[in-house]
Amino acid sequence: MLKAFLIVAGLVLIGFLIMDETYNFSVTAFGYELTFSVVLLIVGIIILCYLLHLLKKPFGWIKNYKTYRFQKNLLKKENFLTLVLTTVLDKNNVAQKMIMNKEKSLFAKGSTEQLLFEALFNPSEQIFEKLKNNKATELAGIRGLYLSAKEKGDIDTQTQILEKADTTYPDVIWIKQAQLNLQLLQNDWQNALQSLEKLNKAKSIAKEKYIKIKACILYGLKRYKEAFELTPDNPPMAWAYADTVPNKSNDILKKSWSLTPTWETFERYYELIKNETEAKQMKSIEWFVSSNEAAKLSLLAVADVAMKNHLWGVAKETLQNAINSYELTRKMALMMAELERNGWHHEEAAKEWENKAAQLEEAPAWVCSQCHHKGAEWDNICPVCNSCGSVVYKG
Repeated sequence: MLKAFLIVAGLVLIGFLIMDETYNFSVTAFGYELTFSVVLLIVGIIILCYLLHLLKKPFGWIKNYKTYRFQKNLLKKENFLTLVLTTVLDKNNVAQKMIMNKEKSLFAKGSTEQLLFEALFNPSEQIFEKLKNNKATELAGIRGLYLSAKEKGDIDTQTQILEKADTTYPDVIWIKQAQLNLQLLQNDWQNALQSLEKLNKAKSIAKEKYIKIKACILYGLKRYKEAFELTPDNPPMAWAYADTVPNKSNDILKKSWSLTPTWETFERYYELIKNETEAKQMKSIEWFVSSNEAAKLSLLAVADVAMKNHLWGVAKETLQNAINSYELTRKMALMMAELERNGWHHEEAAKEWENKAAQLEEAPAWVCSQCHHKGAEWDNICPVCNSCGSVVYKG
């Protein structure tokens, strides 16, 4: 708007200058007479507009005040419809609770607002259909029907509602988010990827979340290299990618170990070196853990390979170092029991370590960052909250 005004004002100014006319005019007030040049007046207005534009940011408090006024007057007729159309029918919604504390009688019988109140106080598919058939509340009706189908677990109805809604309202974010969640639930990876990219293009999803979900989808599409490149700190992405390129497996697993060491990553690497000589196995495992020597599992991995090759002295020294440096775990105690029994034939010492192991619980390795569900195995999609790419290693 400002740009358009300045362009017009500039053209008018150029016109006056071309005609070489001053076009002076006078203003008389309180006995004084002031004479102005039209050209000077236009230049002054342009400068004033620029100053107002530059001062707009320092006066951002005006915008904040408007927001405050909007919140304070939630139930005014001009605000109510907008509020409900964006928040209606979400369970545990603060705005909904604020609305429902008011009286329905605030609005005329049969009005749009009254209809919305009916949906809030007594949600039913019949009410949602009425909302849907009213152009002003169509979106609220669609959302109500969708949530009703979701509560029933009716995936087909949810899909149909969202597909029609996306055609009518292609720019509504909650529709695209609901579509994405439904596609992920159905393992419809290709369409899920398209929905995710639309949300990202609309800048309605956080970058970190976008990356995790995209990696999850790419994993589902078996595009393991891309998934690993997006989330190299997620071990299962590395395992899957390593399986597809055997000649690069060593480097892929080592990179994964450097970021997130897991026992399964070590076991997968050991499968690649188990047929090597004793000396080469030890050299290989030392190369492998060198990317993350400070990790507790690096010491356990070296000790495990040493035990497999009957290098009992190296195994005990390394394992004892791990026990001295970190809190004792069930795995450490069991490895020490095996070492005492098979390496030194100390049965009593082995039983003591086994008794210690029995008193320790192995911490769940995989935890959902959304619902905090704990499990022993990794899942691409959390089995409890259905979040995609949210299960991370916490061992």
